[in-house]
Amino acid sequence: MNIIEITNAYESAEEALADWSILDEPEVESVARAVSRQMARDYPHALEVEDAYQEAVVFLASRPAVARRALSDGPGMLNRWLVQRMRDKFLTDQKRRSEHKSWEVNQDQLEAQGY
Repeated sequence: MNIIEITNAYESAEEALADWSILDEPEVESVARAVSRQMARDYPHALEVEDAYQEAVVFLASRPAVARRALSDGPGMLNRWLVQRMRDKFLTDQKRRSEHKSWEVNQDQLEAQGY
């Protein structure tokens, strides 16, 4: 028998399920649109508005309980929470990308060394 470890990218079991009904809550869609515009403006090389919107709604649907708690304190709190979560995600993604050399840069260095 071969036993393998299954890893996941979820911080909690709640995140494994998506609850799209969060998008039916009042003001959630407008907050997601506003956050997507802000993220596209802040990270123009990584995101376009529609891509950021899709990321925002996936974030909301995958963390509905936390999103509803933030919304219960008002749409401004939901906006703040969503911006912080998305910024964390995209800063981490950008950091990972910046740690890797592009193929072209690596190839140029190898050619300069005679390879």
